[in-house]
Amino acid sequence: MEEQQYELVVSSGDRPLGKTILAAGMFTAVLYLLYEIVSLCWQNQAILLNPKFLAGYLELIGIFLSGGVYFSMTKTVLIDTDQDQLISRFAIGPFTKNIITKVPQLDYVSVFKNSKDLYEVNLWYYRNKHYKMCVFGDKKPAFGFAEMVSDKLKLDILDATESGNSKWVEREPV
Repeated sequence: MEEQQYELVVSSGDRPLGKTILAAGMFTAVLYLLYEIVSLCWQNQAILLNPKFLAGYLELIGIFLSGGVYFSMTKTVLIDTDQDQLISRFAIGPFTKNIITKVPQLDYVSVFKNSKDLYEVNLWYYRNKHYKMCVFGDKKPAFGFAEMVSDKLKLDILDATESGNSKWVEREPV
């Protein structure tokens, strides 16, 4: 299969180790509970599987399974301007699901300093909706990334690093 090149890739990044460990623990609990149900049936002790007991196990399986999915899912947004497509790719390990939609009207790229003194680069579209693209520890790499995005998508850059003093970045025409 031919790998397609996208104009821009917005990734949610790597999962923290704590979330990965929680997801692994929850998936392990699901497997253990399923093993318990199967072993009770296999040993002809199905009499122990009264409806309330089975419902409790199934409820725990549902809780642990949904928690495992929540802690292990990543989302990547791919923008293909040639075909006017926005692809939201949801992944859990090796399993992926793509949701293809039309690219919304993109407005601008912003760089701002959050409460943790980190610089966030966001892609704004349709009124006040945005994609959180990247987080940087320093201002210079954040603006370098914002310039690369604005060049690829032909958008303006808003400098919102100073609270209450947002300004548009003047750029040289290419």
